Amino acid sequence: LFAKLDKDEHITIAYYGGSITAGPGWRIHTLDWFRKTWPKAKISEHNASLGGSGSLVGVFRADDDLVAQEPDAVFIEFSLNDVADVRDRPAEVAGALEGIIRKLWMSKPDTDICLVYTLHSSAVGLLNQGKFSASVSLHESIAEHYRIPSIHMGAEAAKMAAANQLVFTAPKSLGDKDAAGRVIFTNDGTHPTEAGHLLNGRAAIRGLEVFRKNTEAKPHPLPTALSDIPWEKAKTLAAEGRATFSGK
Repeated sequence: LFAKLDKDEHITIAYYGGSITAGPGWRIHTLDWFRKTWPKAKISEHNASLGGSGSLVGVFRADDDLVAQEPDAVFIEFSLNDVADVRDRPAEVAGALEGIIRKLWMSKPDTDICLVYTLHSSAVGLLNQGKFSASVSLHESIAEHYRIPSIHMGAEAAKMAAANQLVFTAPKSLGDKDAAGRVIFTNDGTHPTEAGHLLNGRAAIRGLEVFRKNTEAKPHPLPTALSDIPWEKAKTLAAEGRATFSGK
């Protein structure tokens, strides 16, 4: 990605995640950073995010919604919406996530991929103990196998919460800060406020600044799949002509 940007090429950056990525938040901050840092490059955005969706939905819609766009870089943010599925069917989530990766690299081997993690209130204490949630840990195991970089945007918020500089959840009526002057990260324990989105965006950009040091352009090797199921073949089929409908 960075080698192409340095040459002022036309590139497409895709965002593939849930509601936190679909809405105006860290995605907008990173896109602005790309465009300001490389003003001569033509940078197109493809936002293929879908609120409430995780890896198990993402792998089935990836062909049409993501791979067909031939992106130069893809940010995948599904760890938060994968939480329940990781608890109930971890092997399937792992297979689905690697299926998305394999689809992208089988189509275009030089596509850069980055896994991005957001923070839920239940994981703040874990993160301050140096531990990931089960969902993020599973995503990290896939990232390690495929040698994909990742950014945990919630680390700073967790540290600020431990230092009593941030309250993770507070009513929307209070605005961006509570009566004690602490930053309010979410109003519902999940979706960031504007201040929360800004913290996430800054964290993502710090990660990108680290990645920027590596500008070697080469195809990504596709290792053997971890799952016994070929998730890269997952696809969406129209119900029309394949199902019988009764009434409405």
